Amino acid sequence: MQKTTIIIIFFFIFLLILTSAVSAQSPQNFTYMREITITERSGQNLTDYQVMIILNDTNFDFSHFLNNGNDILFTDSNGNTLPYWVEKMDIQNKSAIIWVRILHIPANQSVKIYMHYGNPNAQSLSSGKDTFLSFVENVSSTRVFNVTKLENPILTWNSSIDWMKGAVRLMHIVYNESSGKYLGYFTAFDNAIGSTGAGNYVASIGIAESKDGVNWTVIGKALEGVGVGKAFDGVSVFAGSVVYKDGMYHMWYEGRDFDDLGGYQTINGGNNPAIGYAYSYDGIHWIRGNYNPVIEGNKAWTVYSVPDGREVTINVGIPYAPAVIYNNRTGKWEMYFIAYNKDWKEQDFFRAESNYPDRNWTVTHLLMRPWAGSEICEGEVFLVDGIYWAFLPADAGVDGVWLLYSIDGIHWNRLVKIISPTQPTDDTWAKQTHFSTAINVDTKSRVFESGTYNVYLYYSGHNQDIYEDSGDWKIGLATMKISFTPLRWSANHTEGTVVRAKMKLSKDASWTAGYHGIGVKVNYKDDSNFAKCWISPYNGQFGVQKKESGTWGTEYYAGCISVEKGKWYVFECMCKNSAVYARACEWGKDLPDWTLIHDYGSGYYGLPESFDTIGDYLHLDAGNGVFEYLLVRKYVEPEPLVSISGETTTKGAIIRDIILSSHHVGVVSLKIDWISKEYNLSNLTFYIDLNNDGVWDKVLVGCNITDITFDRPDKYKITTKVEYPNGSYTFEKTIQIVSYHPLLNCTNIVNKSGFIVWADKAGVLTHVAITPINISKEDFIVVVSYENINASETGDILLNMTIAGLSGGDKIIVEELAPNAKNVDIYHNGHFYKTVPVKDGKVKVKLTTFSEYVFIVNNTTPTPPKEEEEEIEGILIFIGITIGLIAVIAGTIYLVKRAKAKMLTRMERQFMFFRRLK
Repeated sequence: MQKTTIIIIFFFIFLLILTSAVSAQSPQNFTYMREITITERSGQNLTDYQVMIILNDTNFDFSHFLNNGNDILFTDSNGNTLPYWVEKMDIQNKSAIIWVRILHIPANQSVKIYMHYGNPNAQSLSSGKDTFLSFVENVSSTRVFNVTKLENPILTWNSSIDWMKGAVRLMHIVYNESSGKYLGYFTAFDNAIGSTGAGNYVASIGIAESKDGVNWTVIGKALEGVGVGKAFDGVSVFAGSVVYKDGMYHMWYEGRDFDDLGGYQTINGGNNPAIGYAYSYDGIHWIRGNYNPVIEGNKAWTVYSVPDGREVTINVGIPYAPAVIYNNRTGKWEMYFIAYNKDWKEQDFFRAESNYPDRNWTVTHLLMRPWAGSEICEGEVFLVDGIYWAFLPADAGVDGVWLLYSIDGIHWNRLVKIISPTQPTDDTWAKQTHFSTAINVDTKSRVFESGTYNVYLYYSGHNQDIYEDSGDWKIGLATMKISFTPLRWSANHTEGTVVRAKMKLSKDASWTAGYHGIGVKVNYKDDSNFAKCWISPYNGQFGVQKKESGTWGTEYYAGCISVEKGKWYVFECMCKNSAVYARACEWGKDLPDWTLIHDYGSGYYGLPESFDTIGDYLHLDAGNGVFEYLLVRKYVEPEPLVSISGETTTKGAIIRDIILSSHHVGVVSLKIDWISKEYNLSNLTFYIDLNNDGVWDKVLVGCNITDITFDRPDKYKITTKVEYPNGSYTFEKTIQIVSYHPLLNCTNIVNKSGFIVWADKAGVLTHVAITPINISKEDFIVVVSYENINASETGDILLNMTIAGLSGGDKIIVEELAPNAKNVDIYHNGHFYKTVPVKDGKVKVKLTTFSEYVFIVNNTTPTPPKEEEEEIEGILIFIGITIGLIAVIAGTIYLVKRAKAKMLTRMERQFMFFRRLK
């Protein structure tokens, strides 16, 4: 009974906590609310559309967030909660970007949603995954660093052991928890390996053990040839892959029924070359499987060829070098191995799978052929958070061990070369590097997750300058750190989607080619046909390149932005009507219009009709950059219009605005716009501070309207506060007061700060700005009688103004917007004065004489050099200074000579006086 009571008590406590958490997110617990109107403009019915809400100091009061901007809730007109994601929240600088997913927006109609905020107990519901088609955040490029070759080799042949006195290579590592030691399974030869077809040998699989993974001791054989006539492993066995799972060691190995290396390169490759299976309970004593061989050679395989993009039939010789993993997600065993392609006379990379480790293996894919004329060699494959990674050696033009990755285990991309045989140069024993395997030293396994790990990479090398199986084969070790990061993010969609990313380039080395960059890969048709789109600091441009059937096409570039390492950028990519578009900007700035990178034209794979997947971002080089987020959103043109209404409240009272009857100097009426669902005007007291000095100039009890006086034109920060029975609310607003001249039909605004702006008769501010440099008095008049900042044709008037009240020696700077002009001709009292170039969409000029000025667009005259006036003024100043210095020097010389003459005269008189005395 007591136990039941305790359980019931805990259950009610849990319900109480749950109810409290839910109620904290209820709309009625948020103090403030704004109605937001979303208007559809593209003529399409939109479903689950992501709308961007931009908040700034002109449409939102950031002081009303009561939990650092986490207290946000969006609902529709029926009170249903809407998913949202906060892209940016900068309360200090009063700027926010929030994306809201709206269920339905009818074509050419409007819907209303509601933003609730002001709740100190609310927790953030921001979720990119719930808001977008696809979303991933905090992604950085996988990096490989601190690669160090140890004092190698760590394992070599031994003349005192008959079965390994010729050579050793390809060691696969597992960790034996019972013994606390690493076990290494390697191929050992009983005779030196000669040139192709020249040497006879028998290969066995040896076992070595080590406490630290560096110092190894050979303890015996794991497997050897069975010695039975035509058995696939009758003569030799070669090390492959070993996996420890469920208390058992599993081994896959290559078997041969001939005793020389020549068959390796020949068409037949022996009678029955194949891959076999063995198992062990202790890692030392091994038993061959009952269903051997598991994969046979010397036959035709019908598989899907990734490079060809279709199903093909391939005649193969020897299958070898199996690398096997168990995929927990699919519950299948997967094998990645090399097989000799008789048709193309090359080694190709294949994939097979099975539900069992020892039988029923099916070869499913030809993954890749040798690249750059190289030969693919034995490697290692492992999974990191569902992403496939491989250490894969190659020889010839790309000799060394490479790190590759794949989203699905089928389509592979090279990332970076980890080991080159010529580095360091004293590795004369390893002029070729092959047969690589690896182990995670931190987990003592081949298990990795996202994070940074210490990795031991074991590789084989020999002393021949070109690739041959002949040579003095030994085993070496390289240590390194690898920082793995998640790559998987995809979404099925059609035309009308955009990839958006916030990213930072972080590569330390110099950028040398278009391949160095950071961006996204756009898949179309199938995974072997795609376009990659990126921004690159190499040429400060957008780039795009297509790949068809495994072959890269031409790269295309279009104008971009200045891209610098270490800065954050927002990047968007879109496919539309068989063309690729992109746009980018520095973080915090507005995105420009779309830039067409390349139009593939009609008939080009139906892009975007088959544009169905956004894949991983480019890993063109290790450590290229960092992504704060990657997302896929819906997109139409034009996008919906967002209108944010004034603030309302569910508690107390708030001030929404301060309204003036006029913005001119003199007596004006001030009205406080307030709202409350709890109180009437008679319950409220309003306080007004007009001078921003912390002193209340007006106190209004039960009233919200009063008269105030402005005695000069300036910007005024007006603070108002409303007190209600259980609290108060403060509101601030900056108001521009102007001085209107009715005879001149314009307004003169003079700020005591020295910065002057201008308004028309209605008090609407114009764009021209005047800054005093040196003026004799504060009060002067500027009359703006005409302004057209959109003037674009040569001869169009941009500005007509008159300046009065200044005297000789006064200087001011006039600055006007001129976004459509290259140069501006300035006329003074009807006479040409000078031509001034437009920079950053503005014309800026210093004036020292006054009265009427007219600014006229000039898009035909070449941009003039630096203003002559400034140059002449500088020259005159220089000449004046020079003349002054000369005068000072001449005066100094004159005074010195004069003093010297006086001294000599005095000395001469004294001398004559003493002569007379003598």
